[in-house]
Amino acid sequence: MKDCLKYFYYKILLDVGQETVVLSGLNKQAGDSLRHIKNLYDETKYLKAYLEKLEAKAHYDMVMRRAERHPPPWYRRILFICGLGGISIYAWYKLDPQGCENRLLQIGNSSRNVLQLAGEFFTRSESIQQNVIIS
Repeated sequence: MKDCLKYFYYKILLDVGQETVVLSGLNKQAGDSLRHIKNLYDETKYLKAYLEKLEAKAHYDMVMRRAERHPPPWYRRILFICGLGGISIYAWYKLDPQGCENRLLQIGNSSRNVLQLAGEFFTRSESIQQNVIIS
């Protein structure tokens, strides 16, 4: 009977020892998990601060860009005016083709006359005055 009690006593000690080892391992894993959670929390705080800085910089850039308006370059203005002119002439042509053609022919003839006179004026070596009537 003493041997049976001795066996149970050792068995209980072994079971308690194994539970202690298991609990010790669980305690270590819980400590590692808490450390990882703390690191994740610290990284999240850093990321939040970084994103707030980026947001503030983007907001500042937007405000400054809105405050400093830059006019478009000259060639874009000319292209815009030409586009508007072209669209308006096209619409006029669609509404009144005959009237549009007649008026454009008149404008073309008068501009050709003006350009010829300007060419003669700049290429002539004599200084003769001439009256030009533009209709």
